[in-house]
Order: sequence, then C-alpha cells, then structure tokens
Amino acid sequence: MPDLADVRDYFSRRARQYDTSGAWVGDDRLGVVFRDLLAPVAGERVLDVASGTGRIGEALAGKGVQIDALDMTP
Repeated sequence: MPDLADVRDYFSRRARQYDTSGAWVGDDRLGVVFRDLLAPVAGERVLDVASGTGRIGEALAGKGVQIDALDMTP
C-alpha cells in the first residue's frame, strides 16, 4: 500500500491535467447530479473533502453556500 507522500505526489503530478484525464471528470452533468443530491440551501456550509480541482465547488457556486474545501495537494 502506498504511503501518504506517494499518494500526494501522484495527485500533485496529475493536477494540471486532472480535469481532462477522463470523460467523467469534465462532465458538467456530474456536478449537476451532486448539486441536486445535496440540495444546498443558501446560508449552509458544505465541506468538500478531497476537493481536487474544485469541480463540485464550481457546481455549487452561486447557490449562496459557503464551501470549505480540503485536499491533500495544493
């Protein structure tokens, strides 16, 4: 099993191409599905764990929620 540093290095290297690395990653419909499942209400806080390049945060933008994003890579 890889250690945390190996995982962080792997995703750090992939970060620039991540949004184009697979059809599902750049599919805006996936963000819509997440947004609809979460059904955010203005004023709520959302914790996005393993936020990556921020695609879920983008899908929630403009809904009046505060998004706290956590990821192991910058």
